[in-house]
Amino acid sequence: NWALPTFLPGMFTQDAAVAKMLQSVTLKASLAQILITIGPVLDGVYIGTGRLKQYLTAGIGSTVVAWSWLYYGTGLQGAWSALLFLGLARTLINVAGLPRLYHKLKMLESGKETWQP
Repeated sequence: NWALPTFLPGMFTQDAAVAKMLQSVTLKASLAQILITIGPVLDGVYIGTGRLKQYLTAGIGSTVVAWSWLYYGTGLQGAWSALLFLGLARTLINVAGLPRLYHKLKMLESGKETWQP
């Protein structure tokens, strides 16, 4: 857990101030990158199934959250915090829509509804 934040900055710089700054955002950056990749995958699921309302809700909602956080955060910490909350908000909004998508697919499978993109 401590190895990456301790040794990783030394690969990029010998400047102690820059290394300390990089150490302070390593965890946020790592989590943000994971969450930022999950959101667009779920976006693709919604686009492919024609659920554009859910896709737009996730996109607009997460953008508002990120810009709000970026407005109050400054510097490198603020930027990575905004990206972390962008990914978190987009993923949570998309995951919240999965039960409705599952229900719709079950209704289609049973023949109770017809496909309307």
